[in-house]
Amino acid sequence: MKNNRVLSLIGLATKAGKTVSGEFSTEKSVKTGKGLLVIVAEDASENTKKKFRNMCSFYEVPIFFFSDKESLGRAMGKEYRACLAVQDENFAKAIVRAIESCETSGIAVQDHFREVTKMIPAKRPKGLFAQAAWRSLLLSPPGGLFFIPKTGGDKH
Repeated sequence: MKNNRVLSLIGLATKAGKTVSGEFSTEKSVKTGKGLLVIVAEDASENTKKKFRNMCSFYEVPIFFFSDKESLGRAMGKEYRACLAVQDENFAKAIVRAIESCETSGIAVQDHFREVTKMIPAKRPKGLFAQAAWRSLLLSPPGGLFFIPKTGGDKH
């Protein structure tokens, strides 16, 4: 599976709570001025594409036709999504920049990242004692490994 920078940014924006999806929510976001970028799936119906194309040109909001419903939904952690609006200026700029850089360089947007082929493991200490210390650090309570009671001087 190819990694995709645009879908990754959409997922990140969704986790940050900066996107809305679905026709009604996207339309409301654009009309209230909160939607700064609209993305519509390429396999959405012609009626949906026309509706958002006209609305975005009227409200002067950039619109891109990108990917398919399933990929957009998966990037947002949901099922199928035909459209979405990005409500954060920085996420919107980053997504637009990613789409435009792919288009101007001649690279397919879906192939923006090459496939990751190597995982780099975390470096852990070697030796029995070092491994036990490593585990105890990972499992230790927030206050540290040991509880040191307060002594003396506090009389009420």
